[in-house]
Amino acid sequence: MGESLVSRALTVVACCNLPTFTLPPRIEKDVFEVRKWTETIIKNKKAISLVPKILLTKQMCLTAVSSNGLALKYVPDELKTYDICSTAVSNNETALHYVPNKLKTREICLPAVSKNGWMLQYVPYEVNTIEICMAAVSRNPVTLQYVPDCLKTPEICMAGVTQNGYMLEDVPDESNTFEICMAAILQNGMALQHVPDRLKTLDLCMAAVEQDEQSFHHVPDWLKTSEMCLLAVSHCERLLQFVPNQLKTPEICLTAILQHGWAIKHIPDELKTPEMCLAAVTQNAYTLPIVPHWLVTSKICMEAILQHGWAIKHVPDELKDQQMCRVAVSKNETALEFVPDKLKTYDLCMDAVSVGGCMLKHVPDELKTPEMCRVAVSRNEIALKFVPDKLKTYDLCMDAVSVSGCMLKYVPDELKTSEMCLVAVSYDGLLLEYVPLEMNMYGICLTAVIENHHALQYVPDELKTPEMYLFAIPQNELMFD
Repeated sequence: MGESLVSRALTVVACCNLPTFTLPPRIEKDVFEVRKWTETIIKNKKAISLVPKILLTKQMCLTAVSSNGLALKYVPDELKTYDICSTAVSNNETALHYVPNKLKTREICLPAVSKNGWMLQYVPYEVNTIEICMAAVSRNPVTLQYVPDCLKTPEICMAGVTQNGYMLEDVPDESNTFEICMAAILQNGMALQHVPDRLKTLDLCMAAVEQDEQSFHHVPDWLKTSEMCLLAVSHCERLLQFVPNQLKTPEICLTAILQHGWAIKHIPDELKTPEMCLAAVTQNAYTLPIVPHWLVTSKICMEAILQHGWAIKHVPDELKDQQMCRVAVSKNETALEFVPDKLKTYDLCMDAVSVGGCMLKHVPDELKTPEMCRVAVSRNEIALKFVPDKLKTYDLCMDAVSVSGCMLKYVPDELKTSEMCLVAVSYDGLLLEYVPLEMNMYGICLTAVIENHHALQYVPDELKTPEMYLFAIPQNELMFD
């Protein structure tokens, strides 16, 4: 559709500067509107979509895109002309997206992709040329993906991969060459994953690994060499898992292990040596469990224990001795759990419970003494549960209950007193369950119910009073049941 005659007339009149020319009132009003809208669209590109159709002209659209090329998005297709589209793209190359295909020409598209390679995706196939594609790829190599295969020349592909090796993925197999692949790899070694097997050579793979060692796992086994494997694992020990077993030499394995002990898990047991195992454990004590049992020695075990006392857990009992156990416990008191009873001594156990009271659990009863139990409970009141009844005293139990009332459950009835029970139920009313019946005095029961209304269930019927119910009922009306 063309412009209306009224719109053309309004444009001519609006653009004229004829002070002596008098316009009819209606026309004068429309001229004012045109001028007003023209000023508005210059300030806001979206405003052109709000202009009444009878007032919208090509000149107004041209004014809009001259100010902001992206205003072309809001220009009706019937008003888009070559000049308007060309002006819009010149102002902002991304406006090419809004140019109708029938108006796209080399003269419009080439400058656009030269400024912004991404615009290649909006170039019609019939307009596209090697020149346009080269301009786009030179500007942005990622746009190689938008180049039609028939236009992907060696020169265009080379321009893409030399800037971004990963673009080798978008090079057609029939257009690919050794030179293009080498250029891609020299830019990014990981491009090796996109090299066709027919073009992979030792030199190509070696260049990839030198550029980025992570490309090693894309090298076919038949092209891997000892030199290449050593280069790869010297940069990243995890790559040892991609080294063929027949190429895993002591030098390569030790190189990986010295970086990180866990590399030993990628070495078959039959290839492991005492030297490798010692190196692995020295680097990381956590690797002791994966050392083959026939290669485990006292020296290897002690090396692990010197780093972490808990490592004694993985030491065979036949290799444990008192020195090893003493070192383990000095490093970590929890190691006492894995010390054989025959190697436990009073001093060793005392050292452990002095740091962690609950280690009393792993002390043989025959080694426990009142002093050891006192030290254990002073370190951690929970240790009371591991104190033999014959070694429990009122003071020991009172100390534990004073810190944590729930320890009352581990106090023998004969050692419980009203004072101790009152302390316990003040901590948790439900501990009334462990108060002997003969000590269930009204004050203790009331204190328990006040602390926790559920404690009412442990109060003897003869001690329940209206006052006690008053404390329980507001919290839970079901206590009437």
